Amino acid sequence: GKMANFFDAFVLMAKDDYWNKYIRSHPNLLTATIVNGTSFKRLSNADPTFGYSYKQSIGIPNDCSFVVGTVSMLRADRKPWAFLPVFAEISRVLGPNVHFVIAGGGAEQGRLKMLISEYGLDKQIHLPGIAIDLRYPLSAIDLFIALNVGEVTGVAALEAAYLKLPVLAIQMNQKHQKNSEDWVWSSTNPYEVAAKSIKLLCNSEARLLLAKKQAEVVR
Repeated sequence: GKMANFFDAFVLMAKDDYWNKYIRSHPNLLTATIVNGTSFKRLSNADPTFGYSYKQSIGIPNDCSFVVGTVSMLRADRKPWAFLPVFAEISRVLGPNVHFVIAGGGAEQGRLKMLISEYGLDKQIHLPGIAIDLRYPLSAIDLFIALNVGEVTGVAALEAAYLKLPVLAIQMNQKHQKNSEDWVWSSTNPYEVAAKSIKLLCNSEARLLLAKKQAEVVR
């Protein structure tokens, strides 16, 4: 908010309580909202061929039980380590044949690798780096887990939903109250996120139904 005080105009990617309040308190600031500025024109449906190729390229066996993944900038402010307790709990319950992908690059990659080792998940969590074409990692994933701030989710989660992947989220806003605007289920508790994930992974019909509903929201 402090940086915005120096701007003549301000473009937002999403609406939330903080920025709505800020805009109301700065009526002379020219503002516009371009909702999560992404284009879906280049996307098609998830392709099993892409998924097979991607899994081979990053060392995931094609006979693995499930692939749970995300796409995130590996920066301190994005807190990519928030995924680790969720992944660890899923692995504890469903076993070592579940694999995980955190696609993306950034300065925290080294720290993330160290934390993954501390969880004992070196053989299950894959850090393939930046994904130029998201169709490849998204086609390999059975369940996408995002980091949400309130009801606002990331661009990659929108693209995942567009490709009919089920999406759940770790809620980063500790004060967020669930409401009808939340088309992506979320929780601040990693064990709740893991439990919800496990329930979906064990029920293919529920995954398909959720993916269909979320795709309708995005499309």
